[in-house]
Amino acid sequence: MAFVNQGTVVEAFVGQELLCYLHPQSKKSLYFWKREKKGSQAAVDYLYEQNGCIFPIEVKSDKGSTLKSMHLFLENHPKSPFGIRFSSLGYSTIEQIDSRPLYAVCSLADEEQREALQALVS
Repeated sequence: MAFVNQGTVVEAFVGQELLCYLHPQSKKSLYFWKREKKGSQAAVDYLYEQNGCIFPIEVKSDKGSTLKSMHLFLENHPKSPFGIRFSSLGYSTIEQIDSRPLYAVCSLADEEQREALQALVS
C-alpha cells in the first residue's frame, strides 16, 4: 500500500534538515517560489541562499524526472547558477541540475560542499 502523503512528508523532512544545519544565530528562513500564470503554474519547493546566490531546491519522493518548474525558475533567474534536486536517485549533474539523494541534505552545510558549490558558481 502506498503512503498517500509521501511527497509532503519528504518535503517537510528536507525543509527541517535545511533549517537544523543553519548556524544557531542565523536569521535565515526557508522560502519557496510560485508562479501563477494562467495556464502555466509553477512552483519550486525551497530557495536556499549561500554566498549571495540563490539555489532553487526541488524535493521528490521518487525520481522527479521532468523538473519543469525548476527549469523555468533557472530560465527566469539567470543569477541562480544551478538548481538542486533531492530525490530517491543517486548523485548526478545534468545541465543546470545537481541531483543528490535524500540522505545528503546535510551536505549543503558541509564545508567541503560549500567550497564545491562556490567552485561551480565561479
